[in-house]
Amino acid sequence: MSSNLEEAPGESASVSGDLGRRRDTHVIFWGSTALMAVAAMIRNGYVFTQKQYPISDAALNTLLVDRAEHFQQLVGNYSRVRIHHPGPALLYVLAAGQGLFHDALHLVPSQYNGQILAAILYGAVFTALTMVTLYRLTGSRGATAVGLGVAFLFAATHHMLGDTWFPFLYMPAFLLFTLAGAAVAAGRTVEAPTFVLAAGVLAHGHVSFLLFVAVTTAVVAGSWWYVHRAGRRDELRRHRRGIIGAVGLILLLALPIVINTIVNYPGEWPGYLHYAEHAQRAPRTAGQIADFVGRYWAAIGVPVALLVVAAAVAILLTATEPNRERRRIFVAIYGFVLLQSALTFYYVARGVDLLTRGNGYVGFFYMTVPLVLLIACAAQLWVRAVDRFARRLPRWAPAGAAALILVALAGRAATTGKLGLPHNPHAELPQLVAVLRSDPARAGRMIEFDLDEHDVWPPVAGVAAESSRTGLPWCVAVPSGTPWAVLFDSSNSCKAGGPARWQVHFSLRNPLPAGARVIGRLVENNATFTVFVRPGASSTSP
Repeated sequence: MSSNLEEAPGESASVSGDLGRRRDTHVIFWGSTALMAVAAMIRNGYVFTQKQYPISDAALNTLLVDRAEHFQQLVGNYSRVRIHHPGPALLYVLAAGQGLFHDALHLVPSQYNGQILAAILYGAVFTALTMVTLYRLTGSRGATAVGLGVAFLFAATHHMLGDTWFPFLYMPAFLLFTLAGAAVAAGRTVEAPTFVLAAGVLAHGHVSFLLFVAVTTAVVAGSWWYVHRAGRRDELRRHRRGIIGAVGLILLLALPIVINTIVNYPGEWPGYLHYAEHAQRAPRTAGQIADFVGRYWAAIGVPVALLVVAAAVAILLTATEPNRERRRIFVAIYGFVLLQSALTFYYVARGVDLLTRGNGYVGFFYMTVPLVLLIACAAQLWVRAVDRFARRLPRWAPAGAAALILVALAGRAATTGKLGLPHNPHAELPQLVAVLRSDPARAGRMIEFDLDEHDVWPPVAGVAAESSRTGLPWCVAVPSGTPWAVLFDSSNSCKAGGPARWQVHFSLRNPLPAGARVIGRLVENNATFTVFVRPGASSTSP
């Protein structure tokens, strides 16, 4: 096999060809991962030098990550509809970064820095796995290089590399889910483990993905069954190790959900069913749903006209593709673009409460669907161009062109301002917790953080997470019946009775209640929160 970026042989059965393709997949995976991860680490070098402290959602998730680090977390992150999502896979990803990069190797100065580093590697690895799938589908290193450039530029400008917010963490998994699912549907059994991995992470991450995973898996299984109708047993035998790996992943990912359902019977399932049947949704028309879904196509940073052109080119190239196997592959990919669009339309119609711009984060994952269209169209154009013109050009020309395109796109991605993560270390958090610990009025009592204002939960979460990290005992008094009760699980909720607690309040209001003594202030999203206590503050009940 040539060592060029281009012209990987098609379906040669030769040992040298198989070894060469296996070598290429390793180069593509490790090279893609290193390219994206190193660029993100360099652009966010403060992760290795400056302590970061979580606040808001990141702090709430940190409380769960701390439990995951000790293998005690069985459910996913919280939902604002008073449920937890099905599984803790992404929490364990962040816990691995916290435990490895901070606690064990001391590569980063704080535990949350370890989570950020884990998120960088997670995004890079899942995107690299997508590129491996693209290579095995097209057999072209040049097409894969172009696809990598497109994917890296998108990832760098859409917070897919390092942001720990879960709506961004879903995106790399959904990208892999869509392309690997199309590959298996086209008959490529070798992609079954990566499809299962992506589907499992999504099913863990958000309950809405259970719909996507169930329907997509049914389509994948049915299509694979049809493609291999004449030799299913032989196909399964050839890919025995991959099938065993896929089954192992299914069992591993199902384990915490099964344990939680048994130990805390019936687990989270009644909450999911109740929301599906009784959720309050603002009225919406088909046009409003289409407008909401269409915003994600406009938000990917590519002119809509270019996306329309890409779709037209994809249809034309697929309709005129002389290679039957290649035509089936691209039919599957573009079919999955339509399938995921239809499922997203249904999800927005039935599963999203408000179709407002502020609620747009619920569909960030869907932006990877037009990305799949662009990647596939670029790869298809490349393969067709090489088929047509490669014999008329010097042998080095395709590889050189692919390398130039990759360098140009990767260079743009590596230098874009959006590759840098939002930098707000919240350095005042440890100082504030130190003041709370040493305040004479506390007198050794447990701290009771009161959520008596709706919008103060972000700083409460940050102070609570830092208190846990430093071993300062605390609990949260959450007014019963509020939608924020799920933010802190029962182990962190203040219980009636028991020893006296020292009440600490947070407020956005001015002036403060009469006699309030200010402990400190926190700034988040340009809002200043005042932390204060009332004279003689103590309590024996929430």
